[in-house]
Amino acid sequence: MPDFNENDIQTGESSDVVDQSESAQAESAQKSKGGKKVKSTGSYVVGCKLPAGLTISHEGQSMTLAGTNDSLLINGFGITRDVPADLWEGFEKTFADQLLIKNGIVFAVTDEKSAKDASEERKDQKTGLEQLDPNKQTTNPDKD
Repeated sequence: MPDFNENDIQTGESSDVVDQSESAQAESAQKSKGGKKVKSTGSYVVGCKLPAGLTISHEGQSMTLAGTNDSLLINGFGITRDVPADLWEGFEKTFADQLLIKNGIVFAVTDEKSAKDASEERKDQKTGLEQLDPNKQTTNPDKD
C-alpha cells in the first residue's frame, strides 16, 4: 500500500499513486471465485433445441439449460436466462468442435432480442431427435 502523508491526501498526489486507465480500473474491479477474471458481459441468454435440455458444467459450476420440453419456447428453442459468462465460455471453448455448437442447436447471446433473432435464424435446424411423423413412415408394422 502506498505511503501517504497529510499533504498528499489533501492534494490527491503521491509519487506512489499511478493513474489507471478506465479499462484497467474495470479489469481490476472484476472478481469471481478463486480470483479469476469474469468477462464484462456477466451472463448470457442460451437457446437449446435438445428435447430434454442440456446440463453444462465447467470448473465446478453446473447449470441445466431449458430444452424443447420447457413451457416457454421461442421458435422451438428452450431459453435459459442468466447463464454465467465464465460457465458458458468455458463450455463453449471445450466443446467448440461439437455439432451441437457448430450447427447452432445450442447457442448463446447477450440479450433477449438477440435470442429471438438467433432462434428465428435457426428454427429449421434439425437435431436428429425430432418426433417422427407416422403419416410419412415408409415401413409397415410387423405382422403377427
